[in-house]
Amino acid sequence: MYQDTIAAISTPPGEGGIGIVRLSGRDALAIAEKLFPRRLSNRRLVYGHIVDTSTEEVIDEVLETIFSNFRIGK
Repeated sequence: MYQDTIAAISTPPGEGGIGIVRLSGRDALAIAEKLFPRRLSNRRLVYGHIVDTSTEEVIDEVLETIFSNFRIGK
């Protein structure tokens, strides 16, 4: 089985109010916690900002959630 952590654009092409990026894999939560300084909670949508860790500059407004231990059919 693959062990890579990936980021994938999940928004269809065109204009829209919300862009969706899916981050998955073993290191996904650790990466998300570095970019998004607010505490995340399983299956809860949290408003905040993505931050450049080298400059502490706000990059964009985001809504972020995690789905911990998600399995199809459960």
